[in-house]
Amino acid sequence: PSEPLELIAKLLALRQCIEWQREAARQFKSARADWKLPVVRSRLVSNVLDLFSSANPRKDGTPSPALHWRNTVVTFVDEPGVDEGGLTADLHSSFWREVLKPEHGLFEQLAEGGACLPRANADTEKLSLVGRFLLKSVLDDHPTGPGPSSFLLEFLSGAHETRAFRDSHPTYALQLLANADPIIAQSWSNLLHLSDDQLAATTLTLDAFDDALPDDTLSRANVSRAVVAGCRRKLLTDRRAS
Repeated sequence: PSEPLELIAKLLALRQCIEWQREAARQFKSARADWKLPVVRSRLVSNVLDLFSSANPRKDGTPSPALHWRNTVVTFVDEPGVDEGGLTADLHSSFWREVLKPEHGLFEQLAEGGACLPRANADTEKLSLVGRFLLKSVLDDHPTGPGPSSFLLEFLSGAHETRAFRDSHPTYALQLLANADPIIAQSWSNLLHLSDDQLAATTLTLDAFDDALPDDTLSRANVSRAVVAGCRRKLLTDRRAS
């Protein structure tokens, strides 16, 4: 099948799997109750994160997993409307526009026009709550829009080391980087097609991509390793708090 058809098939399989999990979870009363979310639009991000942090905590203080399977009933304070699905959709789309703004200190762009990645100095507890909201958006089929980097889902699924950062397949790592920094991604992609002499002429060394690598001259034998290491640094290592 063509690539678009493969993608559609995977999305349909995901939706089916989610619905199976939802039905299984709703055997429990805690997952069947409506989750009421009163939100002040001018404080939307902080309100949402507070609601995810405080609602029905488990013994360790984290939100109950049952919350992710509940139907949400959203109310925008001092605004008319009854949530029949539209206000919930409004909440998700508004959240993913607002949370990426610099004033919240959680996300940043690597390049103009690129998707956003977590800041290295961002509050890790808040980022964890944003991740829980992202899960809720995925489970309830609410688009996040083009703002958040596609690497976020790779990281949250735990697939980034085994799927994204493979020296033998640098193309996927470059696709993820291109979502955040298309210029650097294209520049590094071009290196993959150069000969040994052309790579040597660039005077680039491995540690130019990641300072954990040696200062060996770039060659056909190591260029994929260098590119993947560079993608990993920009998407992951540089995101970690210094």
